[in-house]
Amino acid sequence: QCSPGTTACHTVCINGQSNGEGGCACWDDATFFGWHCEYTCRDMKCNGRGMCDPSQADACTCDDPQRWGGDHCDIDLRAPAPEPEEPEEPEEPVIPAQCQGCWPGSSGECQSYNTACFAAWSPGVCPPGADLCSEVGSLEPEPLVVASLIVSGASADSFNADGFAEGTAEALDVPKGHITIVDVSAGTRRKRRLSAANKVNVDFTVTVPRAGNPSALPDGSTPVDIAARLRNLIANGQLNAKLEERHVGTGAMINTRAGVRVDERKSEVDPAITRTSVAARKQAAAQAAAPSVDAPETSGSNALVFAGVGVAGVAVVAAAAALVVRARRTSLVKKNSVMSFTTGKTIPVALERDTATLWAVPSERSIEMIGSEDSS
Repeated sequence: QCSPGTTACHTVCINGQSNGEGGCACWDDATFFGWHCEYTCRDMKCNGRGMCDPSQADACTCDDPQRWGGDHCDIDLRAPAPEPEEPEEPEEPVIPAQCQGCWPGSSGECQSYNTACFAAWSPGVCPPGADLCSEVGSLEPEPLVVASLIVSGASADSFNADGFAEGTAEALDVPKGHITIVDVSAGTRRKRRLSAANKVNVDFTVTVPRAGNPSALPDGSTPVDIAARLRNLIANGQLNAKLEERHVGTGAMINTRAGVRVDERKSEVDPAITRTSVAARKQAAAQAAAPSVDAPETSGSNALVFAGVGVAGVAVVAAAAALVVRARRTSLVKKNSVMSFTTGKTIPVALERDTATLWAVPSERSIEMIGSEDSS
């Protein structure tokens, strides 16, 4: 009989015991190498994280997710599995806020002070004279009279804006707070015919709240009434008198002659016809931030001027040298005629006397274009 730990062949069963048949029954994961039991792994027990691998010297078959680190199994040696990447959500295109309170038939992300809306030329870039509604907000959709006057004997640098608003409000019999001066610019927009010396162009609006509004005019006047009143005040000199009393120049001039009505839903609004901005309108600024747009040359002595942008019920007054539509739209305009934006044809009209004759926009279903004849 062999003593414990040995066999008849004197095999030393280190890490095991004799199996009684000349061999060893090795313990745990030790391997019998013909005469003894031995761990081939340097750390003997593979740190308890795997089993010795008899096929490889000094190596262990490590338990998953352990990895063999040269002399032991170590989970720290395994590079952490990368986090599964979540599929990126496709970015939704940013759609700029659409303007509200636009003149019927116009829409877009940009709005001019006279409530006409336009599409942006490129993301965040509006046509001259318009601002992003997402940045400055939309104008209140109250009816307006939009007017542009040439005031003689005045300077843009020292223009008495407060006196102009006060005199105009008194002449029109409206509260001064309803007058908003949008832009005061030196000279006039048609510099070829009208000298810039001692003349300023004043763009302003008159808010005419609807009936029922607490701010509605006491006499129930509509934008059409106010536009007609302004026309008559200029024709009979009463507006000039009110301005001169307040030392605002030596006279205001509007030289419109005649007009024709066009269905506004088929009309177009050229973004180059105005340089004032929503921001200027909101702040009642004296100088708009948008760059000036010089008026183009027109054929013949009659120019087609813009006279109808606003919300429903807006009346618009235009001046001889104000807000001229681009030449591509006026190339067919001849004396005693205006161009219809609906048909693209010139329409003969009867000229009235030399005093100012203004045409207003009486309802949301119509818009007017005014022909203007140079006086110089």
